[in-house]
Amino acid sequence: IRTRLMPGKYRAVCWGNAFDETVVEGLDFHLSCHDHWLKHPKNMPLEDPLAEPEPILTNDSLFYGRRTFEIPEMYGVYNDTIHYRPAHITFQVYIHGLESCLPGEPTENYPTVSFNNLKPTYDYEMDTWGDLVSYYPPMEVDTDMVMTSGSTKVLRFTNENPIEVVIDEPVRRTHPDIPYTIDLRKELHGKLNMIEEDKEYIIRLSVYFSGLGVEVRVQGWVGQDTMTEF
Repeated sequence: IRTRLMPGKYRAVCWGNAFDETVVEGLDFHLSCHDHWLKHPKNMPLEDPLAEPEPILTNDSLFYGRRTFEIPEMYGVYNDTIHYRPAHITFQVYIHGLESCLPGEPTENYPTVSFNNLKPTYDYEMDTWGDLVSYYPPMEVDTDMVMTSGSTKVLRFTNENPIEVVIDEPVRRTHPDIPYTIDLRKELHGKLNMIEEDKEYIIRLSVYFSGLGVEVRVQGWVGQDTMTEF
């Protein structure tokens, strides 16, 4: 980026992939960095307080970079690199064996999934805050495989989190364990020591419904280093 800055100390805050699923506020010359935040556009105050908020499906594949630097002299040349790190975690969920996914079953009773108790907002340091929200990823049904699957991207979280994944059937429940709630902290316990800042994660959950009950499998973690230069 080419710019002219007066001599002094500065902080650059950069967001990558902030598109339709992202609102960034506080980008004003007169505002402090403490007034800077990022959230989903559907997590905004409604003009009509009686209106129902639209469900949040997913976030963008966000990335974050921050750098503090100093301009030593007027019209001097300053070269630097800002390293981006992932500001999202991807969930993929696969649900097997529910009768509502059989051929000929009504589409209005296809299984739904919600990811609950997630923080909706980042500040300029990429710390999450705000009232907890839910994500409702669109699900695709494969009647031949008697399976439904979906994916959503959420803001980063730690191992110690209150996240729940709830599987339901909206019209007629075809399994005695529906609605079924997955305690994510419990499911991930012992499967990962820590979520590292510089790795991009995909969490794959497979849920199997049968006459014997329900089995949840965490199908491994997919992580990769992210080093982007601008």
